[in-house]
Amino acid sequence: MTREPLHEDALQRPQPPRLCHQHEPRHFQHRPEKNDKAGLITFSDKIGSTIKADRKANQLNKILHALYNEKERPLEANYELLYHIARKLINGRSLILLYTNFESMYALERVLPHLRRINNFHLLVVIFFENTEIQDFVKEEAKTVEGIYTQTMAQNYLAEKSAIAHVLRQHGIQTILTRPEDLSMNTVNKYLELVRI
Repeated sequence: MTREPLHEDALQRPQPPRLCHQHEPRHFQHRPEKNDKAGLITFSDKIGSTIKADRKANQLNKILHALYNEKERPLEANYELLYHIARKLINGRSLILLYTNFESMYALERVLPHLRRINNFHLLVVIFFENTEIQDFVKEEAKTVEGIYTQTMAQNYLAEKSAIAHVLRQHGIQTILTRPEDLSMNTVNKYLELVRI
């Protein structure tokens, strides 16, 4: 994932395609094993790559190759389309890791009904990112009125991200709000937490 420099219009940037990685959960097992199946669905305004869940030895390479070939689309993601394609392609209750980003509560509220529907059929984990550049900016000392205003807006933005994670959890949707550099560790920890349930 590339990191873009912080801009005042950071809240208006086009979004990359969302990734939906699926696992079929094993019941009462504690560590990832050969029984896990991995698949991939990418989407934005339309479905991109789809790789049906499988446990073949070359499955990870197929997923990585598909991700490498993905292109950013500046259009709004269609979560209703994700719901329908997940119903069609994913057989049985599965663990779905949805990598996305919500920049505002309004954006979440618009797609929350679709996420809840997905969560009714599968175990959905929504993974989205903290903006580390904004976090660093908030820690700097503001020296002008404009700087104080900008810093206040940045603090509100960070608070809204936390509120978004809270709302998802209130609706029974597992959530990971993470720094990009902590993504792997936090995702593995959540996976281990869920397979122990």
